[in-house]
Parts: sequence; structure tokens; C-alpha cells
Amino acid sequence: MYHSSEKPNDPAPTFRIATVGLGHFWLQNMFRSAQKTLLQEPGVEVADFHILKELSLMREWGPDAILAHLHNVNAFRKIHENFSVPVVNTAALPILLPYTTVTPDNAAIGALAADFLLNRGYSSFAFIGNQHDHSSAERYGGFRSAIPKAITIHTFEKKLPLHSDLERNILSPESEQFTAWLSWLPQHTGLFVASSQQGAISIRCMKQAKLDIFSRFGIISGHDMDRPIVPTLTSIDVNESSWGREAAKLMLQQLMDDAAPRNDLRIPPVGIHERETTSAYATDDPVIRKATRFIHQNAAGNISVMDVVNAADVSRRTLETRYKQALGKTLMQGILEAHIAAAKRLLLETDLTVYQISEQIGFSDVNRLIRQFKHAEGMTPGAFRKQLRQDS
Repeated sequence: MYHSSEKPNDPAPTFRIATVGLGHFWLQNMFRSAQKTLLQEPGVEVADFHILKELSLMREWGPDAILAHLHNVNAFRKIHENFSVPVVNTAALPILLPYTTVTPDNAAIGALAADFLLNRGYSSFAFIGNQHDHSSAERYGGFRSAIPKAITIHTFEKKLPLHSDLERNILSPESEQFTAWLSWLPQHTGLFVASSQQGAISIRCMKQAKLDIFSRFGIISGHDMDRPIVPTLTSIDVNESSWGREAAKLMLQQLMDDAAPRNDLRIPPVGIHERETTSAYATDDPVIRKATRFIHQNAAGNISVMDVVNAADVSRRTLETRYKQALGKTLMQGILEAHIAAAKRLLLETDLTVYQISEQIGFSDVNRLIRQFKHAEGMTPGAFRKQLRQDS
């Protein structure tokens, strides 16, 4: 696909930039951000190629630089053998070639997942990834480093079943092995899956095995792809927009200045999209599970302590006592934390004003929301949104 920043009748473009391997549906936000940044530069035209199928066409087009997302070392060798131009790689691949790499900070993603599950009360942990994928290995490394060393992290080392087979209810040896492993995991396991695809496979196998997802697991994915999964999957926002934009900016710098730095860049995650798979805390107390799920599911609305008491179906004193014993904080603190998390989601995903958000989540005084938000996040809601918009 061809794109140009030039208008009709303008002179020939100054730079031709080839994008390679960026057509995956789960990379669309990153790709659009990179393309937008490249095409804002006058005189730039962009074309997308499949390196293994369109190598001769790409050579004929004659790119001045290449922005690539490839997990295949042989594909990068083809680029190295055929093109003597600046290359920026957006895939986490340990290649011994002189190319700049711009990727999400996978270690930080893993550590963020660990902190989140630890704060949810989990003390048993498991990881599902791809041992042959470098980004998956980096995410596991960050996860492992943030979990106390004395705690074992259970990992599934075998091949996962195909999602297409699970959708057609085809029982394969892979699905039997994986389901058996999931069933073997301890009660209240905090499960970190490297990608949403692996999260979708895990949830489907759990449902087929009739495992109680909410009481058995807390599941978080290392990459938010907004896949249509039921229950909805809590995921980390890897900041695809910044990922693509920064890769494109480095590409343009190297294209225009031979002395431009070739340092690799890691893009930090911007937060967590909390959804149904982490709506409960790790506790055997059914009353606390009811209360925490109710708070999580209604945090974006106006809920009170008595609303939670009614949902838990016990007396206020009983709930407040058991909540404090189980989670180490008051019920009111739990509601406030959920409100702040909801405010962050609304700031990220909507154009509602801070005043409208404060009304929606039950703050009668917008200044109280601003004070509580600043106490929790170290900045005001407005500054938080501004930072997010600059990164997207």
C-alpha cells in the first residue's frame, strides 16, 4: 500500500520509506501512529511490503529507509543483504545487526502485571507465553523480578492449542494438556499471559473445563488488543501510539542525519485496563469476593458503602470488619481506589470533562476528586490526561 505526504503536481518525493511486517491487525494503532508521523514530514512517501514475498518489488522501488516489525532473523538478514539504508526495528528480536530497535518496555510490562496481582492479594502465580518469542521472555523476566524470590511461578512450557480449533470445539492433545495444567494450578492463582491471544485461548479452555474463572484465577494480559473475549480480559496498555511515533521519529532522524544516535528505545506502558478477569481479590471469603466484584463492576458509577453492603448481603459491621481483615484497608478506601481507577479509564478513553467524570463516579465536589486523584497519582486529572494525549 502506497502513501505520500505530497499533493498532486508536487515535485518528486525527497524520501521513500518502506514499512515491512506492520500489517498485523494487533499492530494497527502502532502502524497508524508511525505512518502519520512519517507523512507529516514534507516530501515523504511510504509503501508497505512483505519482505519474503515482495523483495524484488521492494528493491525496484528503492527505499531510502526501512521501518520493520519482524520476528524472523532470516527476514532481517534479507534486508541486511539487499539494502544499505537506515533500518528501525519495532519487534523485540535479538539480532546482531546494526539496527535501532524501538519496542515496548517488556520488562516494565511484566513488573506492572506482578505488582497489580500482588496488590490484588495473590500469592500463587503462573505465566503463559511463548518461549521462542523474545518479547514474551522479556515480559516473564520483568514478572519474575517483581515477585518475591521465594514464590514459585508456574509456567506452561508446551505448545498451546490453536484458537481456531477451540472455536470449533476440536479436542486436540494440546488442548487436553493445557486444560489439565490449568486445572492443576492452585486456587487463587494470579495468571499473567504475555498476549491477549494467549489470554483468549486460556479463557476458552477454562470455560470448556468448567473451571470457575472468577474464584480460581485473576488474569492479566501483557498487551491490550481489545479482543472480544467473555469474560473481558484485564490488559496492560503498551502505548502503541507512542511506540509507532517514536520509531518513526528515530527513522526520520537517521535518514536526515548520518550522525544521529542509534540507541535502542523502550516505550513504558501507560497503565492497565481493568476488566472482568481481575474483578475479585484472592480470598476464600465469598462475602469479600461478592463485595470486590460489585465495587469493580460499578466503580464508574455512583456507589456508596451501603450499596456494597447490600450486594454482599451481610451487615455493614460484618462486611467492614472482614474487608479490613482480608485486604488490609477499609471498605471506603477500596471504593475510593476503584473510583480513581475508573476516573483514569474515563480520562483515557473518553472526552468527558473532569467535572463530568466527578459527577459520574459519585464525587459531589470536583475539587475532592482532584485532591484524591493527585494524592493517588501524583498529578491532577487534567495533567494526567494531558500526559496521555502527548503519548498518543
